Amino acid sequence: LELVRAYAVGLSRLGLKRGETIAIVGSNRPKLYWSVMAAQMLGYSDAEAVGMLGTGIIAPEDRDFVLRNMLSGYEQPYRATALRKDGTTFPALLTARMMHYKGRSVRVTSLRDISERKAAEETLRQSEELLRSLLEHSPLSMAIVSMDGTIEYINQQAIETFGYLPED
Repeated sequence: LELVRAYAVGLSRLGLKRGETIAIVGSNRPKLYWSVMAAQMLGYSDAEAVGMLGTGIIAPEDRDFVLRNMLSGYEQPYRATALRKDGTTFPALLTARMMHYKGRSVRVTSLRDISERKAAEETLRQSEELLRSLLEHSPLSMAIVSMDGTIEYINQQAIETFGYLPED
């Protein structure tokens, strides 16, 4: 019961959400202890997962970055590319916290697949780019005005028609 309580407190401090992968790395032996869901998410069996280095689930191009964060005790969320057993990768958000357990410092880390978020961000970026292009190349005078009357954007046609500059 004490182990479960300590684990739950650590996960709560971490801000764990359903569907995240959890890893616990001890300060005296940098081996990874996985939750069952973590192993399944990444394609490993429980037996394969236990004892892996924490950076083993990170794409080679991000391993040094993640290792520096691990060793420094960095606790802010950050993005890296995660690596599945089959070699496929996905964008991930990692969040870690140091905590004490049975007199030792351990690092509890969550890894969240943010593929859907990244796709949504890219779709939004493309939509904004399209809107900007449509506004800029429109033969009509167009402006984006905030609720308080501030001109947030004015296209080239409006500048030429009304003589306004974007700074005005």
